[in-house]
Amino acid sequence: MRPSAFCLNQSYPNPANPTANITYELADPVLVRLNIFDLLGRQLRRLAEGAQPAGQHAATWEGLD
Repeated sequence: MRPSAFCLNQSYPNPANPTANITYELADPVLVRLNIFDLLGRQLRRLAEGAQPAGQHAATWEGLD
């Protein structure tokens, strides 16, 4: 089923593991910027940036930064 809007899913397996898989869904082709921030609001890492087609997408954060 195609999403009617942007949807950011729960990361897995969980934030305590060394890696986290982040999935998201786009209803239409759009420009995407997926960033990771710490609790103080500092950007740690950019996982995705640029034009992406509609559909399901995934990124992996290794939690090293």
